[in-house]
Amino acid sequence: MLMFSLQSLFRAYGWKFIYRVALPHPLKTLEALWALRRLEVAGDVMDVSVNGMSSPDIKGPHALVGVGFCLKPISCPSGRFNHDCGCLESAGLACVTADCAECEIRKQAEGALKTGRSFYIMTSAQDILYDVLLPSLEGGRFTSGIFLICRYSFHPFAMGLMIAGIRGRLIAFSSGDCRDYRTWVQADIGIKEEQTVFSEEVRRHLEISHGTDAAISSSRFEKSGHIWTPLPR
Repeated sequence: MLMFSLQSLFRAYGWKFIYRVALPHPLKTLEALWALRRLEVAGDVMDVSVNGMSSPDIKGPHALVGVGFCLKPISCPSGRFNHDCGCLESAGLACVTADCAECEIRKQAEGALKTGRSFYIMTSAQDILYDVLLPSLEGGRFTSGIFLICRYSFHPFAMGLMIAGIRGRLIAFSSGDCRDYRTWVQADIGIKEEQTVFSEEVRRHLEISHGTDAAISSSRFEKSGHIWTPLPR
């Protein structure tokens, strides 16, 4: 965590995090740093608590499911390094290509949106800062979430969540993920040739969280900024 932070000081995201998050909220930052020492990884999962509240019940209008763009197929018709999904944008969640039918992005989006949670395809750390952390820190946009990310990012990501007041569950990819700072930096600017994968154990965990019936109507959600948001029933 310390090395990650020091290396990030030489990147735009690191400076923006300091000036927009750490300096305006020093007490929350110090509390998050202290709490970070006690966080543990259980298998492929890390639970992040805020004010003593843990993460099991992640539902409702202030809950978010976020997944890395690297989970998209290599040949995704919407492109990879963006927040877009052709299936979500099409009427009735029609699949655009054969790859879309098995795409985990589509499956996780359906599972999230049908249970009333927002859905976010994560790209750069800077976008996550402006799309998720700052709106939550300054306006309470999200208070809980499930995030599929690289294990390498667990601790810095957890720190951002705790400062922003988001309790959550971080779930690691099992292969294709970034495992050092160099590959993380490349992915942060869209250079990612591998497709990430998660384990069957994680899949069962997500199915329990989402439910097994993924049938939803495209009229029930809309894209607001970079985030897909369920519409009121």
